[in-house]
Amino acid sequence: MSQRQPLRSFKIYRKGYIVEAKIYKVPANKKTPSGYRFRCFMVDAASGEEIVGYDNHWPKGPHRHFRGREEPYQFKTLEALLGDFQHDCDRVLSEETNNESS
Repeated sequence: MSQRQPLRSFKIYRKGYIVEAKIYKVPANKKTPSGYRFRCFMVDAASGEEIVGYDNHWPKGPHRHFRGREEPYQFKTLEALLGDFQHDCDRVLSEETNNESS
């Protein structure tokens, strides 16, 4: 049985964080109406704590995790998803940099 390969996948290590995104093209159905399965996250490598996350597992559907809070996420396009994810990751890194210089 062949393993499904992600449509997009990357992993980046920055400032003690692991940033990873995996996006799969799947048949559109009730569980995945967009036709994509995704999991994008930023984890503190030392503690294992998820700082930022976007995913759409069943039954919750698309949702966003940010610093311990979870909220629904309105999926529009892959580009918007990756842009929103990057914006949140940049925000965390920017806040950390600002705190270091205080």
